[in-house]
Amino acid sequence: MGDSYTAGAAGMSTRIEHILLENRGVASPIGGQATWRQFFTIPNILKVYNPNLFGYSFTDASSFQRISRFNVAESGAMSRDMPYQAWNLIKRMRSNPNVNITKHWKMVFYWIGTNDFCSDMCYLDDPSVVIEKHARELAETLRILRDNLPRTMVNVIASPQTF
Repeated sequence: MGDSYTAGAAGMSTRIEHILLENRGVASPIGGQATWRQFFTIPNILKVYNPNLFGYSFTDASSFQRISRFNVAESGAMSRDMPYQAWNLIKRMRSNPNVNITKHWKMVFYWIGTNDFCSDMCYLDDPSVVIEKHARELAETLRILRDNLPRTMVNVIASPQTF
């Protein structure tokens, strides 16, 4: 779940026209393309210990394409989009025959905030409002995940410092 970082935006770009591609298979929290020796990602490390790992992205795709699997991140997303992404993830997991919602352990990465801090702060009279909204939206999203995805570990990744 998240924004362009998790979507893998321009992850493999070598030319300016590649910046619009989402290289989800190499995104550090959920990319599972190749092996950890080619792309050092969390799923690639976990696949060493569990070759049956499922749900990671393995190629270039948009969030609405089936091959993005459980990578529901969207480039340009903001904190206010995360409840929608949570419901989208839950829907995908519930409808997938490879997932037993009540018995399987799940790991979710939540990486959002950079767009909020870079964009919203510029337009508000009181920039601290962005932080308060971000905290409320994080809590709402975590409640949705808690109430609908049992046996789930949620990893909240702090946004990189942008100043």
